[in-house]
Amino acid sequence: MTATTSDPVGLVAPQPRAVEGTRRWLWAAAGPLAFGAVLGVGGTFGEATSTALVVPAVLAATALLTLPSLFVGLAWCKVGPDLRGFLHACASSMESLGIVLAGLAPALLFLIATGSNFRTMPLLFGSVFLAIAAVVSTMGLFKRLIPASQVQKALGVYVTWTLVALGVGLHLFTKYVALEVMA
Repeated sequence: MTATTSDPVGLVAPQPRAVEGTRRWLWAAAGPLAFGAVLGVGGTFGEATSTALVVPAVLAATALLTLPSLFVGLAWCKVGPDLRGFLHACASSMESLGIVLAGLAPALLFLIATGSNFRTMPLLFGSVFLAIAAVVSTMGLFKRLIPASQVQKALGVYVTWTLVALGVGLHLFTKYVALEVMA
């Protein structure tokens, strides 16, 4: 086997592209599903199921609404990869988001289970944990999209996009997920 930058010793067998892509999208879906299910744990089975489905929908809607403007902004600055590279970086970022949310779901479940108020605790801690996951994901996206030599050219576009994307995500989260959790 040959050594790569991600596996310097060459011990891990290379993954076929289809397996890697499937794994990426499974994490991108499973993490938000688990996180949403935990958010709805204080309600009925139907409410928990509904919340489990709404959280990934909100994250997907946020990505679909905001990522095209990031691609256009970076292209306008003449920074960043082509469309294929951009989509690959976005998929990796969504995978990171899913992994972080899957990792935070047990902690959220513990905080909800030991808390005194089943209606406000999920929304409070869920919002904080989702913000942490979003920051980790956007930082990873930045590193994947923008070469170190071109950070100065793209920083304004990226920071503006990040603030707008977080605002859109927060709006959708409070509008749809908060209604599910607080119902």
